Amino acid sequence: MPKVLDVRDFQPKSDTLTVELTHPTQGGVLTNEDDSPWSVTFYAPHSKEYKEYLWSVSDKRIEESRSSSGASDFTAKDLDEAGLDLLINTISEWSIPVDGSVKPYDKSVARELLEDIPWIRTQLERGVLDAQVFTQA
Repeated sequence: MPKVLDVRDFQPKSDTLTVELTHPTQGGVLTNEDDSPWSVTFYAPHSKEYKEYLWSVSDKRIEESRSSSGASDFTAKDLDEAGLDLLINTISEWSIPVDGSVKPYDKSVARELLEDIPWIRTQLERGVLDAQVFTQA
């Protein structure tokens, strides 16, 4: 007899999601010297860490809006910056060689890489959108 689905079968099983980087022109997962993939682990949108970051940014924008009589000067550049900040601030760890070795995650290094090497940002954004947080269906 087939298993009956239950709504709890669709509950997230993890508060993180991992994106593996692929070669920008040849495809294939990029690997470190120990054959582990170049990967970036993010807090998932339902996680406490992700929500707290999003709430703090939203609260700041609401306060700015109140103090400027509701007028919004939010530009396309601001929107792009907000997207970059969201990526940087919701990364929990990474395994990417930078300057010859894999080092612990650093927000300032991440900002530099994501600004200077556009394909990394593109892959991370796409990976986060495509990530399957649910492990069962």
